Amino acid sequence: MQNTLYHSPDSDLARMEVSVKFGRFYQFTFAMKKVVLSMLAVFSGFQLLAQNVPNSSFETWSTQTAFSPTSWITAGPVSQCEETFEGSFAIKLENKEQNNTRSFVSTGAFSEGKIGGYAYDEQPLSLRFHAKYDLAPGDKAQVAAIFTLKGNALGYVTINIEGNSADTFGYFSVPITWQLSSIPDSVGIILSSIDLNTQEVNGDGYIIFDDLYFASISTRNKEIQNGSFNKWNNKSYPVLDNWYTTDDFYYENSGVRLDPAIVSSTTDGKAGKALLLKNQIVGSDLLPGVAFTGTDISKIERPSFRMNQKWKYLSGYYKYNPQNGDTAVIAAILFKNGVPIANAQFVIKQTVNAWTYFAVEIGYAIDIVPDSATVVIFNSNPDNPQGTGTIMYVDDVMFSDHNLGVIDLTRSKLTVYPNPFKDEIKITGLDRVDGATYSVRDATGKEFRSGEVHREMTIDMRDAGAGIYFLHIEGRYVNTDKILLKE
Repeated sequence: MQNTLYHSPDSDLARMEVSVKFGRFYQFTFAMKKVVLSMLAVFSGFQLLAQNVPNSSFETWSTQTAFSPTSWITAGPVSQCEETFEGSFAIKLENKEQNNTRSFVSTGAFSEGKIGGYAYDEQPLSLRFHAKYDLAPGDKAQVAAIFTLKGNALGYVTINIEGNSADTFGYFSVPITWQLSSIPDSVGIILSSIDLNTQEVNGDGYIIFDDLYFASISTRNKEIQNGSFNKWNNKSYPVLDNWYTTDDFYYENSGVRLDPAIVSSTTDGKAGKALLLKNQIVGSDLLPGVAFTGTDISKIERPSFRMNQKWKYLSGYYKYNPQNGDTAVIAAILFKNGVPIANAQFVIKQTVNAWTYFAVEIGYAIDIVPDSATVVIFNSNPDNPQGTGTIMYVDDVMFSDHNLGVIDLTRSKLTVYPNPFKDEIKITGLDRVDGATYSVRDATGKEFRSGEVHREMTIDMRDAGAGIYFLHIEGRYVNTDKILLKE
């Protein structure tokens, strides 16, 4: 069994950057692709139930447990391991070729050839440990330790390990080179899944370390802090169900969980919980708050959930506090058999301190019902976030056929009179209708009158024949219909 690690971005080892820059995966535009009808039959559909946006209110979170080795700091895909030489646990370091990801554990910060350490006042002759490994050709794991006195190096030990151990734990005893006979006051140790000089990954591989100690001939010296890797700290953290976030990406590429999280749950929701996305500095990178439906990075430009309705709007609620010119985006791509056929994009540039409703119309490139979709949320440009304090709140993101920001005049103070009418109809009680238009059609659908809407207006109907007419008013803030009768 292997367990997840957690990691604070403020720790020194966080400065070992994640090998693949987060933003590179999100160089994404929402311009519609050309849709070729013949392509639609090529792709098979999903085996998921049709639905609206999954977990759209961000109420559902799973709990996972993360583990960190006591007295060590980590970077990369490092895990607690039950394959041991002795004791309950060992530590496993992995290389992943796809993202050029490697692993380190250290007693302190590792920078410019220097290893942070802890107090140690003996002069052992060798560093000993057991290791089980299967490394790709060309990859070399490395173990190094430096003994210092008042910051000056007195002795060192290093060894490279390559190949594989034939599924067994090998024993290593490496002589320590002492440059001076003085007693040290500290020691720093680092274990790495690759050569620290090249830091190149040639393929997938791993190395498991256990029972790490210093010795002088047949005698163990003062113990290395948690050199047996039997002591682990654990911490529980929430994971957003049905969505993939910045934190998931970081974990997949570094093997550690950020604490605090970049994308998290907040009780300051429109109703109940909401999603909180914030930019955060990790090592030397400013990482943006990103969330999209699905369970892995590939879903950002591919279908992630089923749907079976031709929705009109993508809607929801948000609050936003951008810094240094950041811009947020809430968007959706709709698909038919894997081919993009529609999209919607809502862009936010200004500070909005109160929960605010949005509804953006979905633009269809072809008049067919989609079978799947993906929704994405960026609190800033994912390839170039600007503000360390940029924060975004999102709640109740879903597809709908109604724009709640549009006034339904059938429920407002709208008055149309007289009805039945003889020569004209009067309309009063209109609010927020600038730029709206009206049309009057007869029972056959033929347009009889049309024009711009005013707050108080009269429509001349003297030349209309007796019968039923339909008044329709539509605009950014209005959408209503009335049935009229001419005597």
